Order: sequence, then C-alpha cells, then structure tokens
Amino acid sequence: ISAPVFVNGLGQNPVNALKINNKNDISGWYQGVNSRWLFILHDSIIPAGMPQWQASRYMPAAVFYNTWGAGMDTNNVIAGFYLDAPNYYPFLYDATANTYQTLIAPTKTKVWDMNNGHTLVGEYQQANGFYMACYGTVTGNDMNATSMAPIFHNNTIQSVANGINDKGHIVGSFLDPNTNKWKGF
Repeated sequence: ISAPVFVNGLGQNPVNALKINNKNDISGWYQGVNSRWLFILHDSIIPAGMPQWQASRYMPAAVFYNTWGAGMDTNNVIAGFYLDAPNYYPFLYDATANTYQTLIAPTKTKVWDMNNGHTLVGEYQQANGFYMACYGTVTGNDMNATSMAPIFHNNTIQSVANGINDKGHIVGSFLDPNTNKWKGF
C-alpha cells in the first residue's frame, strides 16, 4: 500500500471492495436503500459491451434479498451469497448474462472468494452453531463443500476462509480459543 491508486467509476459510495482479479476488476458489495447489492467495477479492462460499473441483487420474482458479492474470476463470474433470513445461500453470478446460479450447500454458507478453477472458499454454520471455514467445487447446482475443521483438530473453533488463488492456496482466520483473538492461517 505504498503507492495507492485512485479508482474511477464507482457508481455508489461507500462500497465494501473485497477482491480484485487479474484484470483489475474490483468486486464486493454496498448497502443500498433497502438491501445490499453486489458490484463489479472494471477498472482498466472493460469487456466489450459491458459497462464499467455493474450492480445487482438477487431478485426472484418481485422479492429482493440482501446480496453480498465477493470474489470474481477473470471471466466475469462472481461468487457470493444472499440472505433469506435466517439462512445464507451461496451463488455464482454471471455478469455477462446477468444471471444467478443459486447453489445447494451446507446450512448458512457464506462464500467469500473463488479462483479461476471455480473452487469456492468461505464458511458455513455447523450443527453445533459454530461457523467453520470450508472450500468446495461446483457440480451442477451443488457446492461440494469440504470442512476445514481437521486443520484445527476441533469443530468448535470459529473460522473463515477468505481467499484462494489459482494454485489452490487458501488464506483465512480463526478465533484462537486460548487468547480469544483472531489469527490468520
């Protein structure tokens, strides 16, 4: 962060910018008047026929949901989740076609990133109530989620996977039960 760069084209302010891909597309979410919206800002390479700024929310029929956008691949697909209280549901949003593919996943799954191989990372609520970091791939409409509980040797340690690169390396954090402080992994 020694040389910050000013980004033009934000269609809403303030925003929660969460990820940037290899084409300098920035994705995240913002709080609208009555719900959250995902957004994409094509900062330097704007795909032909697409606007620099795109915003969307999951809206089946006339119902709209709080929609969080997270990680984005280099082909204009965003991974995220929406809230249908009290549950969270993951999705893939194709910005080119303006379509949502909702995913079947464990209870209350929040997806925070995706790589170009469409491996998703995030967190889900276990039966014991604790949120656990997870990763998974998509087959059809199923998110084949794998719990990361084995790396903590315990399923009562709250954790979240926040990012994944194209090599499959995952970063995240967990709540250390001894210090009650968040630590990275």
